[in-house]
Amino acid sequence: MTKNKVYTMSVTSAGQVTIPKELRDELGITDSVEIEKKGDKIMIVRAKTLRERMEEIHASFTPEMMARIKKNAGKTVNQLREEMEKTPEGRAYIKEFYGA
Repeated sequence: MTKNKVYTMSVTSAGQVTIPKELRDELGITDSVEIEKKGDKIMIVRAKTLRERMEEIHASFTPEMMARIKKNAGKTVNQLREEMEKTPEGRAYIKEFYGA
């Protein structure tokens, strides 16, 4: 991977920038990028795939959360809401989320 190389790109009147093919290939950019503004600089990075995002979320689950997910697998939204309404925490969440 190339380190610290400066690329100059033009910005169209529509605000579009073409990332050089060499750079897209090197970073694996195929369709989406994320732009982060830091002061007067911007950083362009390859957007994570849905799979990468899901793996990050899954990795953050505690064993208790995984047990809860497995316990509730296959239930309908209405069944889950009925179970939530049985606890004060669940009722508070429903009230906050749905305004009901």
